[in-house]
Amino acid sequence: MLKNLFAVLSFIFILFFCLPLGSLEGAVFSTEKSSGDFIGGKTLKPENYFQIDGVAVSLPSGCNFYDTVELLSAKQVHYFTDGTVENYYFFSEKLPKSEMINGKKVNFHVAVSNGKVTVGSPIIYYGY
Repeated sequence: MLKNLFAVLSFIFILFFCLPLGSLEGAVFSTEKSSGDFIGGKTLKPENYFQIDGVAVSLPSGCNFYDTVELLSAKQVHYFTDGTVENYYFFSEKLPKSEMINGKKVNFHVAVSNGKVTVGSPIIYYGY
């Protein structure tokens, strides 16, 4: 339970530093990543806090995701592009949950498509 609380606080930390004023309204929380159960930030309820597997949010224009990478002391571990979306994968000791991508731990994912930046932790589980 303490680990889940730490995870929730970590996700809020990410959102606070990625969004002006730390608004959670634009976030999408995943609670059962395998079943695709997603909760919008506007409808997140306290009873869902301990079920959160991940969080993703689209950043407003002008918000530099590298500022968050620096705050997290994150190291880039993987990158790929399919021609339309650039995907950056990072790992930070400051974040509790991770996924394995190409044999490496990842817990901060950035997708850039047509100028739109979406960040997620541990990865973006829904489309971007």
